[in-house]
Amino acid sequence: MTKVATIDTRKFLALLLLTAMLATMIPISVVTMLPGGVLAGDNSTVSSHIGGTFTVNDGSFSIHSATVYTTTNSSTTTPSPAVAYHVKVDVENTSGLDKLTQVNAILYYDADGTYSDNNEVGSDAAQTHATLRWTPAGDFVLDGPGGTWSCDNSSSVEPADLASKTRDVFEFHVTIGKVATYTPTGNAPRWFAYGSATDAGGTVENVSSALAMQWYGEINAASDTLAWSGAAPGTDYTVQTVSVTYVSNGVFNKGAEATSPWTPNAVLTDSDTLGSNQFALKADDTGTLPDDTHRLISSAYRTIGSGTQTSESPSADTIGVWLKLGAPFTQGAYSGTIYLQISN
Repeated sequence: MTKVATIDTRKFLALLLLTAMLATMIPISVVTMLPGGVLAGDNSTVSSHIGGTFTVNDGSFSIHSATVYTTTNSSTTTPSPAVAYHVKVDVENTSGLDKLTQVNAILYYDADGTYSDNNEVGSDAAQTHATLRWTPAGDFVLDGPGGTWSCDNSSSVEPADLASKTRDVFEFHVTIGKVATYTPTGNAPRWFAYGSATDAGGTVENVSSALAMQWYGEINAASDTLAWSGAAPGTDYTVQTVSVTYVSNGVFNKGAEATSPWTPNAVLTDSDTLGSNQFALKADDTGTLPDDTHRLISSAYRTIGSGTQTSESPSADTIGVWLKLGAPFTQGAYSGTIYLQISN
């Protein structure tokens, strides 16, 4: 009996010991109440959120330069009428160049040679003002004036892929009109190239350095022949007239010269006193025989009149040319060339 009781007591103690060991291995969960009624355990996290907003402005929108270039891609400050150029307008818009609604290039004459705000504003005129325009749908066009000013859309350059670019150059291919006002050497007057660009937010602008427009002149004669029939040796001057048109962007001189000798053997003489087989010519734009030697034509150009800046379609001018023969003079037919000139 005693042996049995001893064995049972050991088993009981062992069971008690095992139970105590298991109890120490079970974690006790502690629950706490957070402010606001949120329950959290030791291993939990709590989060909250707030709203956020931002706005985007128009970014950087500007024109870096407006510059005149030759068609060989050299910048110039001395353009010439009747010549083609590129006016390059360098535009930056960090919202994208596809946001542009218009780019302008204006070439204009400024009497005092100094740029001030709104100097570029004015009506297009052949002598003083020309406006070129680019639009996304309309490409490059000349708004005005007409006449000999022109804009060649096929040679103008629009930046490729406007949507992916924030800065690039718009190139306007312009031929300057023949009577774009000449600006002589000195500080004033001058021409300027003005560039502007517009998007939904407004317009930006820039202007070139001063430009010196070069002198231009053009002369056309209505007839290519002056003929004196039956001129008599030893008599006074007889006249023939020719209709001449001058085009110029500034003041100009009219000139004349002739070849010598005339075929076969007539010698042009720079004198009113003539010898054998010598002849003299005089020219003037008044229609009246000059009473001095200043209008004698020689083998070098001499001034026979003057003029001021013209329109692109000027009226014709009448030039009188007088012939005088010396004596004796061999009978026959003689021919040579008379040159009429326009010069600055």
